[in-house]
Amino acid sequence: MTTAACVQVKEQIELTETEKKIFDRLLNTLRHFNLQTQLRVAGGWVRDKLLGKECYDIDIALDNMLGSEFVDKVQEYLSTTGEVAQGLAVIPSNPEQSKHLETARMRLFDLWIDFVNLRCEDYSENSRIPTMKFGTAEEDAYRRDLTINSLFYNINTNLVEDFTKRGLEDLKFGRIVTPLPPKATFLDDPLRVLRAIRFGARFDFTLDEELKKAAACDDVKTALAAKISRERIGTEIDLMISGNQPVKAIDYICDLTLFWVVFSFPPKVEPAVSEECYRLSAAYLDASWKLIQLIGCSNFDVSNESDEQRRLCLYSALFLPLRSAAYKDRKDKKIPVVNYIFRDSLKRKASDADTVMNIHKSLEKFLYLITSLLSNEDIQLTEVDWGREFDDVPFTSKLRVLTGLEKVWDLKPLVNGKDIMNVLQLKVGGPLVREWQQKALSWQLAHPSGTAEECLDWMKETHSKRIKMEPRREKETKYPRNTQPANAIARVIDRLDGTVLELDDSNFDSAISSFDYILVDFYAPWCGHCKRLSPQLDEAAPILAGLKDPIAVAKLNADKFTTVARKYEIDGYPTLKLFKHGVPVDYHGPRKAHKLVSHLKKIVAPDVSILCSDSAISDFVEAAGTYFPIYIGFGLDEMVISHLAIKYKRKAWFSVAKDFSGDAMADCCPSLTNDQRFWLHKEKLSYSSCSNDADEFLGDFIKQNLIPLAVPMNRETLKLLSDDDRKIVLTIMEDENEEKSQKLIKLLKAAASANRALVFGYVGVKQWDEFANTFGANENTNFPKLIIWNGDEQYFTVIGYESLDEEEDQSSQISRFLEGYREGRMEKKMIKGPSFMDYMNVIGIAAVFIIVFLVAILMLIRRLSTHDDNKPRKDIYDDDDDDEGESSAESPESDSEVRKKKD
Repeated sequence: MTTAACVQVKEQIELTETEKKIFDRLLNTLRHFNLQTQLRVAGGWVRDKLLGKECYDIDIALDNMLGSEFVDKVQEYLSTTGEVAQGLAVIPSNPEQSKHLETARMRLFDLWIDFVNLRCEDYSENSRIPTMKFGTAEEDAYRRDLTINSLFYNINTNLVEDFTKRGLEDLKFGRIVTPLPPKATFLDDPLRVLRAIRFGARFDFTLDEELKKAAACDDVKTALAAKISRERIGTEIDLMISGNQPVKAIDYICDLTLFWVVFSFPPKVEPAVSEECYRLSAAYLDASWKLIQLIGCSNFDVSNESDEQRRLCLYSALFLPLRSAAYKDRKDKKIPVVNYIFRDSLKRKASDADTVMNIHKSLEKFLYLITSLLSNEDIQLTEVDWGREFDDVPFTSKLRVLTGLEKVWDLKPLVNGKDIMNVLQLKVGGPLVREWQQKALSWQLAHPSGTAEECLDWMKETHSKRIKMEPRREKETKYPRNTQPANAIARVIDRLDGTVLELDDSNFDSAISSFDYILVDFYAPWCGHCKRLSPQLDEAAPILAGLKDPIAVAKLNADKFTTVARKYEIDGYPTLKLFKHGVPVDYHGPRKAHKLVSHLKKIVAPDVSILCSDSAISDFVEAAGTYFPIYIGFGLDEMVISHLAIKYKRKAWFSVAKDFSGDAMADCCPSLTNDQRFWLHKEKLSYSSCSNDADEFLGDFIKQNLIPLAVPMNRETLKLLSDDDRKIVLTIMEDENEEKSQKLIKLLKAAASANRALVFGYVGVKQWDEFANTFGANENTNFPKLIIWNGDEQYFTVIGYESLDEEEDQSSQISRFLEGYREGRMEKKMIKGPSFMDYMNVIGIAAVFIIVFLVAILMLIRRLSTHDDNKPRKDIYDDDDDDEGESSAESPESDSEVRKKKD
């Protein structure tokens, strides 16, 4: 057996400052509760640390308790020190998908830490699903996938432990070996085959011969295809392609005859794919990888965007031999095999499949160049390709093709349309000018040093040779054949282009019936608020047109086309109505472009979205955006929550992943659990959605998450909190726009994330001194000041923490303030002004007085007026739709309407 060169392995593990703090808190937890638990960091972190690499994936194995139990202890200990865990999650086991361990997660010092118990598994004679029980560290080490991943770092003793007696040796000599016989290891969890391949490629280690035999055997391949979810397979392949040795990883897959298992095909592929196709795929991947290495960092740098480009480039090369293969779905529709591999075999994003297929389509236009480049022959564009006869631009060498192509999209044409029209002796432009612009650009690419005069000389010479006979073409028209559009709407029925449609009496009904969803603005040209709304609709229209379920945007002058206005009972401007399949629904949501888009996307979405894969979850979350809370019910049927989804449709997104595997959930959920907007609901971890408490619980969840983590106290916020019974942690600062205040607001958001039972707000004395002064804020106050308030005449300060000391760690001070609040160490005080609700009432009374005063003025003007005023007048409009601070919620009341008033 060949072995890799000796690898440099460190003698001991060196901890970072963050790791020291984490391990210190865990050890303090043991001491605080007098626990006899041994804490061991397992797996990849130990391996990478010994290799001198940084690793942020910390898995801690416990010898005598469950991870969830220990996490509770850590959280309880931290509460005594005033510190707060930044996030918690529990991921259940799923033995049927080879996910044997329940995992508890906790976020400490901005790192996610996984906690599991040491495992020992017993198998019955008739099942490969094991029975879990607590095991020893040695038993756990032998159940690991590879010896290099079986090492432990004992936090209690600060020592590396190698219970298999092979882990350190295999790491030093670069060997990929399983602790137990490889076939039994792979049948236990067949995904370990792909992990062995990935680690072998990543570290350039050698695969053990016995391991290769086991990986290639039929039993293991059958288990891999049947037992492992496609999401998990896709994740491993993605990691290989995105890694530092993608070619080596795919070569391993081919050598072990796993290609057809990993990249499963649909039945009845046409044309038939050769059995040796995988070798060609590997060769294309190898060539592309070498080209990427040759191009270097200038084209594929370390940015995320470039990593994504590289990944899709390599996928395109890997599946290039399959670009013509297709199959027919249930509806007898022809579907590319590449699309099936991405969506079904690997469960990747639909956008990945679309990008790769588009690359393959574009590639067809360049393939004919290859033989000419290799033979140094002139390249002739055929009549079939161009659809007409012409003398082509001569490409006389490889050098002319390859020189100067970098940043070719920034290249400025040597000649413009007027120059071309002079050469062609045309009076007006048209398709012929565009044709010659392309030809001139081809000449320019072939002659990087050419001048405008030389290009024009070439055009004159070429044009004089041109055969004066154009191929017969059907005259292009703006409209489809056999249609006679009677109005503007007919031109966009089949190609919604993102502009706001202008409707009238003649085309209104046609427009409403032509689109599944169309938002109509009933406006009056003299209305100032209509004028302010118009650019918002212009901005939103192209975004809405590009949605999966596109929404058209239109406007109608209701002051002119009164028949339509009366039909839909329009009595104020502007009035927005959303027509859903022809049925009008009043729109009372926000009217700023980005928020209007968010609300409309929510309105037209299904009550409950059905998610079938992790890529579907990603697409759903991306489409939902950041404005509403999001509910994802794992293992639930949509009918269970349909009544709740209908009730709260305008306030939250609802989805279910009823057939979603626990393993894929483990892959997806950690990225979501850090965001408080997500409610990841698994019945085993929560209550039954059918329970009587579900409605109330969900209502509280939505109410909490419609409020930002830290809100500025202003009129909009007061309206929003009027029906929220949570207590408010109010921070009073001098100026909320100062840099130090912005840093404090970030700390308040972190505290709010961990304390959703409270509302965290802030107010600057400079911004709203009258409100701040009701809580005793004056020139003698030490800012920032912290109080607890529930909206009535009383508020509370925590003894010893009335103000924050800017010289000390404010995060710790906030934690101690909350600890004092929970322990009841507070002093009650009376506000100097009106209460929360009284304050709102004062605002209302003031508005009434203003309105009465203005109405009196209007009546006086009307009485003194001697001319007949036939124009409609505008009412008083309290335009409160502008964003204030960071509040992301808008009240429908902020969109008042101008009522028509005619004498």
